[in-house]
Amino acid sequence: MAAPALIGVSIWLSCRSRNNWITLIPAIFMVVTTMASLIYLLINIYLPAGNIIFIVADMLLLCLAIGVIGLSFKAIISLRIKAGRA
Repeated sequence: MAAPALIGVSIWLSCRSRNNWITLIPAIFMVVTTMASLIYLLINIYLPAGNIIFIVADMLLLCLAIGVIGLSFKAIISLRIKAGRA
């Protein structure tokens, strides 16, 4: 819950042409550690055990996390481009 909130605040700060690194760095750290945990669980616990439900849930969460990262970068980059043109 905290990582998407920090990403949202980072985008909001970027919209206001303010320094967003104070919220972006913790958001990146949380997303990276969460994804590393999901990958670790998938490889070391769920796949060897053959637990299909957890494998599917883990892969779904990884896909959603990648989608959030992509949308966040797209929003921040488009805001920076608009700020450069204005």
